[in-house]
Amino acid sequence: MNLKAFIYCNARSSGAKRKRPWNFFILLLLASVFSTVAAASGNAEEETGTSAVPSSETFQQNGIAGYVYDETGEPVPGASVAVKGTQTGTVTDGQGRFVLSVAAGTELEISFIGYVTQTVRAAAGMRVALQEDTKQIEEVVVIGYGTVRKSDLTGSLVSISSEKFKNLPQGGVTQILQGKAAGVNITSTRGAGNTNIRIRGITSLNKSSEPLWVVDGVIGGSVGNFYDIQSIEVLKDASSTAIYGSQGANGVILVTTRRGQEGNAKVTFDARYNWATMRKIPDLLSPYEYAKAYNDIVGGGSISDEDMAAYKAGTKGIDWIDLMTQTGFSQNYNLNISGGSKLTKYTLTAWGGDSRGQLITTTSRNYNFKATLDTEITPWFTVSSYVTGSTGNSHNGSGQNQFTDIIEFSPCMELQAPDGTYNLDPYGALGNSPYGELHARYWDDESHSFTGFADLRFRIMDGLTLSLQGLYSRNQSINRSFSSIKRYPNSPNEAYNRSDQNYRWRNINNLTYQKEFGDHRLTATGILETTKYEWSRLEGRGRDLSLEQVSYWNLASASTKDASNAYSGDQMVSTLGRLIYSYRGKYVFTGTFRADAPSQFKNDYKWGYFPSGGLAWNIAEESFINKDIFQQLKFRATMGSTGNHGVGPYATLAALTQDNAVYGLNEQFPGFWLNKFVNPDIHWEKTVQYDLGADISVLDQRLNLTVDWFRKNTTDLLFEKNLPLYNGGGKIWTNQGAVDNTGWEFTFNGYPLRRQDMIWESTLTATYTKNTIKDLAGETRIIPDATRGGLLGGGLFAMEPGMPVGSFYLFDWVGFDDNGANLYRKADGSTTINPNDNDRIVTGNPTPEWIFGWNNQFNYKNWDLNLFFRATGKYNRLNLSRYVESCKVGASRFISSREAYYLSWDRVADKSHAEFPSLSNPDNKYYGASTQWLENAAFLRLQNLTLGYKIPKSSTGIADIHLSISADNLFVLSKYKGMDPETVSEINETYRDTTFGLDNGSFPVPRSYTFILRFDF
Repeated sequence: MNLKAFIYCNARSSGAKRKRPWNFFILLLLASVFSTVAAASGNAEEETGTSAVPSSETFQQNGIAGYVYDETGEPVPGASVAVKGTQTGTVTDGQGRFVLSVAAGTELEISFIGYVTQTVRAAAGMRVALQEDTKQIEEVVVIGYGTVRKSDLTGSLVSISSEKFKNLPQGGVTQILQGKAAGVNITSTRGAGNTNIRIRGITSLNKSSEPLWVVDGVIGGSVGNFYDIQSIEVLKDASSTAIYGSQGANGVILVTTRRGQEGNAKVTFDARYNWATMRKIPDLLSPYEYAKAYNDIVGGGSISDEDMAAYKAGTKGIDWIDLMTQTGFSQNYNLNISGGSKLTKYTLTAWGGDSRGQLITTTSRNYNFKATLDTEITPWFTVSSYVTGSTGNSHNGSGQNQFTDIIEFSPCMELQAPDGTYNLDPYGALGNSPYGELHARYWDDESHSFTGFADLRFRIMDGLTLSLQGLYSRNQSINRSFSSIKRYPNSPNEAYNRSDQNYRWRNINNLTYQKEFGDHRLTATGILETTKYEWSRLEGRGRDLSLEQVSYWNLASASTKDASNAYSGDQMVSTLGRLIYSYRGKYVFTGTFRADAPSQFKNDYKWGYFPSGGLAWNIAEESFINKDIFQQLKFRATMGSTGNHGVGPYATLAALTQDNAVYGLNEQFPGFWLNKFVNPDIHWEKTVQYDLGADISVLDQRLNLTVDWFRKNTTDLLFEKNLPLYNGGGKIWTNQGAVDNTGWEFTFNGYPLRRQDMIWESTLTATYTKNTIKDLAGETRIIPDATRGGLLGGGLFAMEPGMPVGSFYLFDWVGFDDNGANLYRKADGSTTINPNDNDRIVTGNPTPEWIFGWNNQFNYKNWDLNLFFRATGKYNRLNLSRYVESCKVGASRFISSREAYYLSWDRVADKSHAEFPSLSNPDNKYYGASTQWLENAAFLRLQNLTLGYKIPKSSTGIADIHLSISADNLFVLSKYKGMDPETVSEINETYRDTTFGLDNGSFPVPRSYTFILRFDF
């Protein structure tokens, strides 16, 4: 149900203003601003009024037929059409039509809640465009534990309504927000559907900096599918997030889902079909080129003349990328039924679909449902509730980064031995066959979830309500895998089963007083909240199964078996209060105080206290401001404190680990020793944030600008420190270090064209964030991945005061010596072909300081077009994919890249044009931990292009039908030489942000095409 229908059915509630659109970017900015100003000062009469448009409904017997729509061209149901100065009149139907028995030329008065009343002359086939009355309706936005008029907002908040994304091929909340919310950096980490979200920078070194998710006011609620979303709000500053205390330090994402509305049942059916392809393919040596290069470098005759001839003729050889990838396809369906009476309203939603991934053998399927019910039991007691459930499964969808093996495996080999075993690479990579890894080894994952929620709301007296909320959720994930003896020569078979279950209970008791008296508006909220969480795991593994046909279903048949289980749980009690006071809509104050007590901390450090405050001055309401120019001119200032208690449930307890010891005998004796030590003073991470902002709207809101400056200081970082081995080793949690984030956020929204039949809305978001480690409690440098081994042989990242989180720890490559060997700069400034760890430098930044988004939405009659760009300033990726395909080292014994061969020192005539070292020089040293592979990953991406068309119900007779075709990731402009400048291959849950920035076979963001078909009955 659209907003007009909602207000029509609930006219006594005075309605809520439709949310303004809001996104934009960079190139057309000057043209957009110029045309916006020109249009605002031009023909205003084109935006409102009447026009005679012939139609089949133009002439009715003894009457005039007409049509009422809003400024976007949507019909306005329930609008009043009356003969001016009389009681004679009618209302528009669900399609905005009316018929009135009057003579042509009669003065009619047309009105609707939230729109400017218009007086027009009756005419055959008249069409009347209403304009919103910005003075009558104020937009209401969702904040933590309640709502607030946008004019009373003191904090920094981004709000997006479903109208902005319902016609776009979004896969979830993160795709909706990506590039469209200033201050929010969303990185696509592993191809489609995997993202990393940071709001106003990185706040923690050892724990996650992911934001808090709140659905329908409850932490831990189910988001459901994107079509189920009514609006999304992002809380950024401390005045907004402190209401969530210890959980809001990294920002908060609020999702409000659809609820039923009074009126006849409304049915919506949505079908989406998506095809995904590789946007960019690595340029690898063909089988013949590979064989020729191998004989050239390793020695003639290594590959026989007979095989060379077959590779040249194309009768032998493997194209690994073609073999391992396919066109991905997914189909998703959504059915939503909603409606209700004055007292009871409901929604029923079911959605599901299946997909085939771009990597061969990868498939997934999911089914979901949700039901909501809102009932007014008595005038003073209402119940709101929902239940939601889902089930899904996937095959080989565990997010494996297989591109490293794909790009380094030799094309000159036989895929399988005569007995069906998948061969190893005789020339290049040392790993297992990537094809065999997906056929002779596989993973099957299942997930099942259920959530139930109820809100009992009591109206105690005028303005005072008590809300008692309860939520229960249960989630189960089942992981099974099997590995055959054909996986590689002499491979054992192995089966694995694991089941994880978690339960969450949450209770929120909310007492709110909301009152307007004279020039004063007051909202006071007090809350008591409790949460409990439990998790358990049962797993088993077996090797050397007697019968492979049973796959992972009979671990008992294995000759070697082991099993284990685990449990953890935690809980928290919270109290909080908030006061919002507004005087005459000009001066607004918000004060919040929250106290949290999690089970992880104890004694004097258990309770954390988080105050915040905000002030706003809406100068546009002052008498000395010209309201014809400024519709909004508001300045905001906030500060507050949040925290982080994100350590494991038993992290503050001492722990023993089991080991075996030998006391002068051959027999081993089991024993225990202390592996984790207790710090009795462990306490909260603390984040103090300051924000100064301004919201400006001019020229009848055709130009809108929001600017924020912020600073976030995080101190007493929770850090799991390794103890020296001479002291017994082990780990201990400490509070040490500080991180600082400062930055600017800009959102510019404009309407270069806003006329009766056509609207062009353009929105630019730009964010600058400077992240710096300020202190490591006396440490000058910490290598979080120092134990990294294998091909790289040591840590690739470093934490160092004065540098951003996630800086790289690399040898400084400076070119080649006279024999074509790699040269590296030593600590003393000289060069060498044999550097040591003392010569490494801390450099680079895996997170862009500047991020941009530019969205353009065009509406012309029944057509709509969306054009969306994303871009970043300079940041870095360590291109280890290029390293392994270009070097003869470690697990990659030979090159597979064409440029590494043809642009090597040995092949180019002018050595100054060489981009790669000599492949024949035995003294050459290759290091993945080298600036040679550190690349600028800044990009400009055409994120989305969507064209849609609406066939109205008046034409179909059954429903409004919307058709659209979309293309995502059409092009990327970047100097980055990998497959995608954005994706990363390694997400370390322990050191998530401190080791973020490796491209080591990460799956690229696909180029995809989506067809959407939606019926609104």
